[in-house]
Amino acid sequence: MNRYIKWFLLTIIPLASYSACAQDIKLQGVVKDTLGVNVSFVSVVVSLSKTQNDILAFTNGDENGNYNLKIPPQSTQDSIWITFRHLSHITKVINVKLQSQTLNVSLVPKQNKLNEVLVNAKKALTVKGDTITYTVDGLKKAKDYTIEEVIDRIPGVSISENGQIKYQNKPISHLYINGVDLLEGRYNIATRGIPADAVKDIEILKRHNHARIDKGVTESDDVAFNLKIKKDRSLVFGSAKGDVGLPLITAKAEITPIYIKDKLQDIASVKANNIGESLSSNGSNLVNGNADFRSIKLEDLNLLRPPNTSGFELTQKFWLDNESVALTNDVLIKTNKETLYKVGVNYNSNNNQIERASNSIYFFGNDSTTVAINTKDNLDTKTYYSGLVYEVNRNELFLKNKLSINGETSDGVSSIIQNTLPIDYQYNDQQLSIDNELDVKTKIADNILNSGLLFQYASTQENTATLPSVFQENIPSPFEPLQTQQEINARQFNLAAYSNYTFDVGKTKWLFSQRLHFKSENLETDLEQRGETETTNLTFPFRSDFTVHTFKSLTALSADYQWKRFKVTLKPELVFIDLDQEEGLNSNFNRKSDYLFFQPQVNMAYTFNQSWTMGTDFSQDTNISRFSELFNGIILNNFSSLSRNPNQVNVTKTLSGSTYFGYRNILKGFFFNNTSNLERRTSDFTFTTTISDDGLLAVDAIERPNRLTSFSNTTNLTKRFFQILSTELSYTYNATNAEQFFNGILQNNRNTFHRTMLELDLDNNTWYGIKYIGNLNYGISKVDAFKTTNTFLKHAVELDFYTTKKSRINLSFESVYSSFSESDISNTNTLFSASFYYKPHKKLFLRASLINIFNEDVFNSVFSSSNFTTQSQFSLRPRQFTIGLNYSL
Repeated sequence: MNRYIKWFLLTIIPLASYSACAQDIKLQGVVKDTLGVNVSFVSVVVSLSKTQNDILAFTNGDENGNYNLKIPPQSTQDSIWITFRHLSHITKVINVKLQSQTLNVSLVPKQNKLNEVLVNAKKALTVKGDTITYTVDGLKKAKDYTIEEVIDRIPGVSISENGQIKYQNKPISHLYINGVDLLEGRYNIATRGIPADAVKDIEILKRHNHARIDKGVTESDDVAFNLKIKKDRSLVFGSAKGDVGLPLITAKAEITPIYIKDKLQDIASVKANNIGESLSSNGSNLVNGNADFRSIKLEDLNLLRPPNTSGFELTQKFWLDNESVALTNDVLIKTNKETLYKVGVNYNSNNNQIERASNSIYFFGNDSTTVAINTKDNLDTKTYYSGLVYEVNRNELFLKNKLSINGETSDGVSSIIQNTLPIDYQYNDQQLSIDNELDVKTKIADNILNSGLLFQYASTQENTATLPSVFQENIPSPFEPLQTQQEINARQFNLAAYSNYTFDVGKTKWLFSQRLHFKSENLETDLEQRGETETTNLTFPFRSDFTVHTFKSLTALSADYQWKRFKVTLKPELVFIDLDQEEGLNSNFNRKSDYLFFQPQVNMAYTFNQSWTMGTDFSQDTNISRFSELFNGIILNNFSSLSRNPNQVNVTKTLSGSTYFGYRNILKGFFFNNTSNLERRTSDFTFTTTISDDGLLAVDAIERPNRLTSFSNTTNLTKRFFQILSTELSYTYNATNAEQFFNGILQNNRNTFHRTMLELDLDNNTWYGIKYIGNLNYGISKVDAFKTTNTFLKHAVELDFYTTKKSRINLSFESVYSSFSESDISNTNTLFSASFYYKPHKKLFLRASLINIFNEDVFNSVFSSSNFTTQSQFSLRPRQFTIGLNYSL
């Protein structure tokens, strides 16, 4: 271990000195129209190519048409392209000599009228360079309360159930409030707490670089959002919500006070309800974050399965029986324009219950097995988070250190009847992790050196108890056992770092990357049968004390070459992995092994114009077993699943290729993209599954090559009409082909899946509104001689009638149809709700709701995967009457 750490420290932490920088080149001038009138707020972009793929600098002119910018010196370039863009004038692109100069430009006004989407009493959007600004007043409808509801109306935006915002199917990288990222990716606290009437503009920042040192130098495809709070808002504002209901005593309460100043921001929230809305995602991290840190982090280690309290497709308020509490507080302090501190804390408590009945049919050979399960699952989970961030963001230096502590405690109980066998299952899990990320960016010879250092420690304790005893034939016992217990204790330590350096040689941009990664992980397991007074005393593999030290080095050199509108990127990677495994209870499983992999990647892209783009990717990845797949102890994953890993390291190779093309027209609100992906994965092992008459599954692995092939195609279309109608259409096709052994029979599984989604939202903001969401899932499973199909169709409709300027009636229903070809039974459920809203004041909403008017006992669904299909019925909450209010502070 010591030699790894010494190598690690000497290799990854460079001692760099600043080199003298050549003098920047200055450009300035005035932009006027053909009549000599100054044009305000013109976007000016300087790039190496006409297509703006290699941007050197950019700025926006002032209200008098003046612009002024600096360009870093370019040793291999003698000319540059400058693009002048304005919404009401024709874009002008010129090529000039690379030198300091004053350049005055004249733009020609557009003769054609603007699209109708822009001709409104309330202007909806403006475009300046890579920034799109939507005015809230231009988007907001009378029924919108939170800023999340307004953001959801932006063309190209989709918001997940947990609050994650995607723009053109890509998660946003940051959400800023007045230009500052307070919440570190936990932004659903703000979007679901800030009232819509408190925000003036929503800015979409394309090609966004958070670090100032990257701007004008580093290309980025990130998208960030910035909420600009109205200047006339009081220092403390926010929102408050509340509901109470009968006949079940239900209640909901939320308050989100917000304090916004130039050098201080504070957002707090207190939420609680038992009305069928889980708060488990409140304050969760919704951004992908730094890709380098993601690649060197520890894997999540959850070997045992908690009771399942997840539903399927239906809105939570109809089926979820919950008691949820969430508390958060985040504070940001700016000591100056370049330095800030952030402190955040988060606590979530969710006690969720669900009842379901399911029939699963497993196919093998010329036979099949049916497993009928009735369960009542309860899971009480408490999560904790605290974080401290120090950030320096200067033009010549970026430094960010983030320390975070996460904890989780879960207690669960399941009451099960499986094939007439009653089972009680108890689950407990305790987790603690400490992470510290240090990210530094600086310049060496006018190029950016980006380095990061990561430290992690994690511990996990998991326990389960199954009564009566299960898998008695697999787990030896000298007595008649009453229950089966599984205990797991894990400790993980991780020290990792990365370093990236970007430089230019001729017309090619190069990126050198180095990652070093040292992990030490230990896993202790104990699987035993217990009687009234006796306990089995078993050894390996029912008990295990497994330790593995892993050292991994990745070296990559990527090259970007731009020729007119064509761009190609080559990225070869060299990966070295050293494993040192030790099984404390059986030395026969101790081994040391080294691996060296070559992983090439190729990307080609072509830009037709400002609207059309296309490209293709190819990569080859080689991986070995993760920590959870290396140990050889036998694990009872839950009451019905017993598994054991291969006794060798499993090497998997993945060849993947994808193509994409897309179209975007921001002014018309029209977005289209299509992506296809083909993947072939080969593995050294094939998994084999055995099912008993009681529906108990034992999973093992045999040393036999296995191949999985998959193909997917996804098409997304978004179009907005006349500010009152937005449409979204998506279609996904997925096909997989894989081998496995089931009950000793080798079978080839071919699964095909179709998913179509249509969303229509029409709201004229005067007397009516209609929103429709339709989902169709159609699956085909072929297992040797068997072929099955399943259909799941869901309609969700909301009708709004604005009875007066201050009141409206909302009628909604969700209808579900499910069927399965192996069964003559098809199921249809339709659930209705009605609400009345009254707005006596611009800050106050009052409402009364009747949820699930025509109540039914159960909700039906169907799902298929691999060689099995499952039909499920979920118990519904009883009919509920609630009254409530929303108030903007």
